[in-house]
Amino acid sequence: MTTPLGWSVARGHQLQIPDNTATHQHLYGGRENTEAGFSRLDRSLWNRRMIAFGAEAQSLVVLGFLLAQNATSAARYQVENP
Repeated sequence: MTTPLGWSVARGHQLQIPDNTATHQHLYGGRENTEAGFSRLDRSLWNRRMIAFGAEAQSLVVLGFLLAQNATSAARYQVENP
């Protein structure tokens, strides 16, 4: 069975969005990059465990990680593209 947009309805009434559509690209386009970033975050933590308790403290750990990654990327870009 398909919807008016051409999406197929799977068992369990879940919509499967075709790979070659703008909607799929919008929803899943950056997924690989996000998963790679989470993998780098996991590897950077001691024993692959979050080193802080509570949502605020964990948010600060993640923010620090993202700032460090961004600074490293910016520095590499400036060296490679003077």
